[in-house]
Amino acid sequence: MDILYITLPEPSNSVLSARQSLNARIKGIPSATLNEIMLSEYADIYRQHSHYSFDLIIAECQINTFNDDIQKYANKLNAIFVGDREVWGDIAKESATAALLYTAPGRASIIFLYGDGPIPQKVIDRTLPYTHVTFKSCDEVTKPDFIELLVYRVESGLAPLPLLQHMNVISFAGVVTAQKIPTLISQVLADTFENDDINRWIFSFCYRQYAGDFQAARTLCLVVRYARIVTSEQLEGIPLQFQCAIVPKNWWEENHSNFKSILQFRDSKKPRMSITEAAYLRKLIHFSDGYSTLFVITADGQFQALVEGGVNDQYTRHRLDNLVEKFNGFVVTTDLRRQIWIHGQHMSSPIILMGNQWGIDPSNRAVSILSSSLKRRGMPSERLARMVEIIRYLSDEHIGGFFIFHHEPQEVARQLNTTQLREDIRIHFELPITIDTMSLPSIVRFLSLDGAQIIDYTGNIHLLCQQLNPPTTTKDIGPPGTKHATAEKVALRLRDAVVAVISHDGPVTVFADEIKATSEGLEPY
Repeated sequence: MDILYITLPEPSNSVLSARQSLNARIKGIPSATLNEIMLSEYADIYRQHSHYSFDLIIAECQINTFNDDIQKYANKLNAIFVGDREVWGDIAKESATAALLYTAPGRASIIFLYGDGPIPQKVIDRTLPYTHVTFKSCDEVTKPDFIELLVYRVESGLAPLPLLQHMNVISFAGVVTAQKIPTLISQVLADTFENDDINRWIFSFCYRQYAGDFQAARTLCLVVRYARIVTSEQLEGIPLQFQCAIVPKNWWEENHSNFKSILQFRDSKKPRMSITEAAYLRKLIHFSDGYSTLFVITADGQFQALVEGGVNDQYTRHRLDNLVEKFNGFVVTTDLRRQIWIHGQHMSSPIILMGNQWGIDPSNRAVSILSSSLKRRGMPSERLARMVEIIRYLSDEHIGGFFIFHHEPQEVARQLNTTQLREDIRIHFELPITIDTMSLPSIVRFLSLDGAQIIDYTGNIHLLCQQLNPPTTTKDIGPPGTKHATAEKVALRLRDAVVAVISHDGPVTVFADEIKATSEGLEPY
């Protein structure tokens, strides 16, 4: 964890003592680094290096001065939250404290460290709409394991401080607006997903699709908790599947006649989404196959009906893409791999529970790098779209695959000393195969065969089921023999190639233009 510590020129004795204690504690944590600067230097440093990356900022502050600064710039608060850099620049010139405060959202958790005495309520009320900006006394930050817990959160993929979002701030047509979020709902969301980006995704969706009715977020949390129970159960050896749409009540009243109802719940007997009613809900779920039908629940948690969705596609991503066009709200579905998906209109990527971890489409970063790399190399747009669809299918359905893209496939075969793995099958079809001449399930059958598949930049498959024997390199790339280790050897050998590996449990890794892209991030290779 990277920590920026900002000091006051004349701190109190208690603050100075806390600073020394924190320094000693942080030095004893191998994965933590500490950079220390004066408060007066912060605005200039940030202005010159706005790309800085710190996980946590600890800033010494004097409550009285702090309160005066916040009061002075409170009327510009919302504009800064939505990225108005001109407004921020003006403030940064005048107040380092305000500059520090207003650069925190989306960049780092921030702790304002103060001496003895209580914090006036008006100071708290005028801070950010996120509680990953907080106040801590010297006694609190020097408690055993305080800093160690923050480091643990970062190593677990979380922000150092839980993001309990209290306001949703948006800019539309040049007008900045803010809406308060109930603390209870914010807490429930943080406890359910433990992912700050997902919290923002959900609250922004609630604002747009439910007219700011954040009860929809609470209902969503109950739905996904129930969905996790469903994924642990089976019917005659097959995992149960659950699918629902959470819609605004007025939308359902206007649109219910557009859907064929299988069950219609009566006003006096309407079940509510509640874990305490799980036994009763379990009886209802047997009326749904989990993909062609779905339960309709209003934002307040009341079940309205079980309807035919008009989409029978068992491929989860395709089905979601179609359902979100039909239903104005969250669509939640499970799949046969016990994953849970959440999607909504106009959202670029779904939220997915893979294993026990929530994320916003974990494959999205790597697939985006693959798409942009192939586009730069001239792959026609229609074939590029089909290739992305294939990669996502192999990932979503946990099929796996190994692809090498290059403008000279035969040269790839020569440099990598390839041999044919499935000659008994290979003799029955002609190569090359163009990826858009077959249906998605058919082409996937070819591309999921053992070995590497070598494809040119026009979208033609030239070699299938290739065993690769690339020359070894001196770089330490992990255990030999695995697909990922082989893929990196290929990428190091063929610097102009694009290499993609899809694991059998879903994650996508792409090597392109000397960048390795995974669900965890980007790094050079």
